Amino acid sequence: MNKLRAIILAAGASLRMLPLTKEIPKCLLSIGGKTILEYQLDLLRENGISDIVIVNGFASQKVEEIGKKGITYIYNKKYLSTNSIYSLYLAKDYMDTPLVLLNSDIIIDRQLMKLLIRTPFPNAILVDFAKELLNGEMNVIVNKGFVTKIGNDIPARIADGESVQICKFAKASAKVLRNEIARLINNKNSDKFPAYAFKSVIAGNGIKAVDTKGNRWIEIDTLDDYRQACLNFREIINKR
Repeated sequence: MNKLRAIILAAGASLRMLPLTKEIPKCLLSIGGKTILEYQLDLLRENGISDIVIVNGFASQKVEEIGKKGITYIYNKKYLSTNSIYSLYLAKDYMDTPLVLLNSDIIIDRQLMKLLIRTPFPNAILVDFAKELLNGEMNVIVNKGFVTKIGNDIPARIADGESVQICKFAKASAKVLRNEIARLINNKNSDKFPAYAFKSVIAGNGIKAVDTKGNRWIEIDTLDDYRQACLNFREIINKR
């Protein structure tokens, strides 16, 4: 089996988090003396993933100062006018092997990355079944342990859980996903999230929903999210 490659989407300008993100993207915000991106890189490498692709955009040079060795950078010059599906499209040449895909604004308990990677299912996504669900979040519908639908347009009242937005794909499914993303971009859908293209994998080999089992995580979208992360994740990030 080929080793996993990670693709981190980190192109956004994080305008909702101004003034903290006036000169740096939110993945470079520090929590307990370490940036969010550094923590993600630590997690990947702790789990044997050293082949890492980062799609950057805003303040790209500062992002590249963090990465150090073993990282391929792809620059999204359209970061202000496109969504993260376009960033993933730019990494299409690297979607020819088993993948872990993650957004650069997610902090998770260390155990969660292990749960995802070690699940025996080749296609899998972390799902929180316990948190209070809200409209507008990346909600999922699950049947018999597999995701049947994912999107921020799924009403909370019919959703089964919320996606943590960290997932893995087998080699064949990564290629299916790559082709679907290319099709969407060619049809001028650069404003979508990558999950919009997951239906192509769901319809094929399926995507297993991996329960977070009470392990903590947070997506940092707002200043309040960042304050909560600083309060609740400092010890996790600094733990060795």
